[in-house]
Amino acid sequence: MKISGKEVSVLKLITVIGTVVGAILSSIQLYEFACNKFSLSEAEVKQKATAALLEYQTAINTQNFDAYKLFDSRVERFITMKNVTPAEINEYINNSYYAEFINPTITFDMNSITVNRFDKNGVEIEVIQNDDFYRYSKKRKERHKTHLKIILNKDYKIKLFDLYRIIK
Repeated sequence: MKISGKEVSVLKLITVIGTVVGAILSSIQLYEFACNKFSLSEAEVKQKATAALLEYQTAINTQNFDAYKLFDSRVERFITMKNVTPAEINEYINNSYYAEFINPTITFDMNSITVNRFDKNGVEIEVIQNDDFYRYSKKRKERHKTHLKIILNKDYKIKLFDLYRIIK
């Protein structure tokens, strides 16, 4: 049986493709092994997310707020603000938020934390936040309960802090 030049070329191509596919599969298996071996469990992720939320909560409640400690260098969303920096968040909190919301007390319901996604790049969570403050513009005390979506980067700094909905 004689093999033509065209058939030889096809066989060489199939061999090359097989080698490349094998290398890709090996890389994927190695990556998955590394992720499983060195990644955190969901419970550990939840614990680290809780610590980040407590740090934010304390900063707001003590009016000792420094976004550089709490936020990523580029924040996708902070409530209604999009694509902002920690400097812009500091400006808002220290000059507008505290002027409108007098003596704010926020608390995160740590039992409500739901981890939606986590990987080597960070974590996405949902949590309930309770707010208690005197609202200057309306001259009255208010309480709110809100459902938040928060994305933390791999260093557990806030990348997204989004109001999902107001519960009450």
